[in-house]
Amino acid sequence: MFLEQKAPEVGVQLTVGHGTVDAAQGIYESVLAVTVTAKSGDKNVFWPRCRQAGCSAIRGIPEGEIVKALEIACPTVLLPFARQAINGLVESGGFPQLLLAPINFEALYQQKQQQQTQRPRLRTDRDRKVLPV
Repeated sequence: MFLEQKAPEVGVQLTVGHGTVDAAQGIYESVLAVTVTAKSGDKNVFWPRCRQAGCSAIRGIPEGEIVKALEIACPTVLLPFARQAINGLVESGGFPQLLLAPINFEALYQQKQQQQTQRPRLRTDRDRKVLPV
């Protein structure tokens, strides 16, 4: 794999998670998970993963907007740290520097909202079988 002339195909997968630490104080946790997969043909060249977390005090915004802040603003702050961790893992493996491109978390949030509104709603019966509405 080190002798191949062709650059590997690189894919990036992101996941944003969040939770409440102390709702009364407006303290929330956000976790940005980044997985990079580099393949050359059917072989994995490298596969670094990183989970970057942070706590944020969010005050002065309507309650309905908190999730939006947790999925847009918080991961935007966490991304440079995750980028640095991924790059460090790749370079430590003897590979050339890998810098993740900037990510528009607002566009990802809007895309996620559209997908959720397009999914059919589900209901469950007494037997816990999932049935479409």
